Amino acid sequence: MMRIWDIAGLVPNAHKGEGLGNAFLSHIAAVDGIYHVCRAFSGEENNITHTEGEVDPVRDLDIIKNELIMKDLERLEKIVPEFVRKADQNRKLKELADERDALLKAQEVLNQGKNLRDTQDWTVREVDFLRPYNFLTTKPCVFLVNLSEKDYCRKKNKHLNKLVAFLLGKGIRKEDIVLYSAEFEERLSDMETDEERKKYMADVGADKRMLDRIIQSGYESLGLMHFFTCGADEVRSWTIHAGDKAPKAAGVIHNDMERGFISMDVYKYADIKEHGTEAKVKEHGCLRQQGKNYDMCDGDICHVKFNVTTSKK
Repeated sequence: MMRIWDIAGLVPNAHKGEGLGNAFLSHIAAVDGIYHVCRAFSGEENNITHTEGEVDPVRDLDIIKNELIMKDLERLEKIVPEFVRKADQNRKLKELADERDALLKAQEVLNQGKNLRDTQDWTVREVDFLRPYNFLTTKPCVFLVNLSEKDYCRKKNKHLNKLVAFLLGKGIRKEDIVLYSAEFEERLSDMETDEERKKYMADVGADKRMLDRIIQSGYESLGLMHFFTCGADEVRSWTIHAGDKAPKAAGVIHNDMERGFISMDVYKYADIKEHGTEAKVKEHGCLRQQGKNYDMCDGDICHVKFNVTTSKK
């Protein structure tokens, strides 16, 4: 399961306590990833003001980025001198020196105005040293570009080209930039039927809504995926990490399933869609038995076989 918190925006010098300041930054420290909502609508028609006076999403991105960098630097300025002192006093402890070097490298990256996540030359060992510190600029980020309904439907406004070019120039993947309209999504959510939504979308010229894509992008940024279990009474979706083996996935359902894992019967949604029933899926050879070394795939439909026996005293 992915939980999403709505956290208020940052203002310049938030790392010094301006605006919601430290409360906001502590909220970011508590999450695994960030949806960064970039305002790209004027708001004039609804009298929605901007704290900086005018709408400029590139400037807003820089404000957020700089505040998170400054907060990480502020923390490193307290940590690094102590590590340097300990490493100098204990020259034979290589691990202490290696952690000191990783922290110094992080400090250097941040002083260059870069997020820690945007630097590609980290070693596995350096990542292991930095992970427990939970620095703000290490968190994966998806950029949600919030347009007016009109601009979303036509996929353009005066800010969009400049904003997308800026993000791509910073090394952000296209998959991590999602164009949407909160106004449009809210309007659709208030409608009672799919037919009503489809008619409205056709009327305004919108090809699709983006709520599902926003959720999916969050899962992808965190390295999460789903598998499903099906029974006579219900279908359940379970969240796991990409790369999890079959026993680990079974353990998400219940610890005993991981402990007593035997095998897993697996088929794909495309199989059940094509053949109609699980019996037909099996008849066509699409259901496969997988063992402990099976790497789970996103969307797998599974039946877990397990056996837990009480050990002899």
